[in-house]
Amino acid sequence: MKREYDQGLVGVWQDPKSKEEYLGTLEHQSYEEVCDDLDIWSAPKGALYLPYLQVMYCEARRQGLRHNSLGELSDDTRCMVWHREPQTVGDCVSHWCRAASDLTRASDINIHRDFERWITTTATETIYGHRNHAGHGASCYRLMKWITEDGGMMLRQNYPALNLDLSKYDAQIGTRWGRSGVPAKIVEVAKQHQILKALPVNTREGMRQAYRNGLAVGGCSYISYSRTRDEFGVSNVTNQGWAHAMQGIGYDDRESTIKVYGQPLVLEVNSWGRWNSGGRKIRGTELSIPHGSCWIRESDYVSRKVERGECFAFSGAAGWRAIPIDNFGFRGLG
Repeated sequence: MKREYDQGLVGVWQDPKSKEEYLGTLEHQSYEEVCDDLDIWSAPKGALYLPYLQVMYCEARRQGLRHNSLGELSDDTRCMVWHREPQTVGDCVSHWCRAASDLTRASDINIHRDFERWITTTATETIYGHRNHAGHGASCYRLMKWITEDGGMMLRQNYPALNLDLSKYDAQIGTRWGRSGVPAKIVEVAKQHQILKALPVNTREGMRQAYRNGLAVGGCSYISYSRTRDEFGVSNVTNQGWAHAMQGIGYDDRESTIKVYGQPLVLEVNSWGRWNSGGRKIRGTELSIPHGSCWIRESDYVSRKVERGECFAFSGAAGWRAIPIDNFGFRGLG
């Protein structure tokens, strides 16, 4: 996939109409406006923010795995979901949208203690099927409108009643729906589970605030990275330029990190599987970053992605409600 994108594969389509339609439905036009409205701007804390660990924790519980430390959890490939399904066509926007949705669902479960089940990861195919053309690539705004309004999330599982098996990634499912759209009976099911808010993040400070408030930032851009990481997982930006969507999964503005790299770092994960190599340990910790991810210097990330592209913060999900335990009238069970 790297070779395809290097040679000009367009995974991200610019679609002014979809952008206008999406923004027209929002009470706030950006995450920065929300921070102003709710007065939730916070001062720098010099901390390490790793929302990807929430997804790994959900995966560990799903599989019944036990870990003695966060470092052990972070290095367990059984809990890493991002490299399992390397994209095979230009459907990167649906992979980004899925990653952002999973981060949001995991945060709701682990941090906000919502009464919901993880079950498994979100599927990409129905998201990609909403792109509205037969070729490859998609608009971030259009697929984001699917996940928040026109459709919703479906899980990486089999749906026998719909004659739809999403238990294994199959890009051709979403590909063939491009022109006709997702079938109505599937739309009806997807609409039961949506992301509640997805807002543009347009500035450096807006991105920082999102991570400080427990969110993550990702989306579409033309940024590209080296295949190699330094000993602490940091990669350099290249001039190749990919019309590509990727999800941010961490932020590091610790004073010690700024001393080494001159600025904070943003952790971003790609949808190409184990496409890059190098160090994975986070400097000064026993934690590992996921396969397929790398740290990027904040100034590069902001100037080439946040300020130029289409980056968003997802918040809140109508997920899968947990199954209540019948206490048979016995109060000792709650």
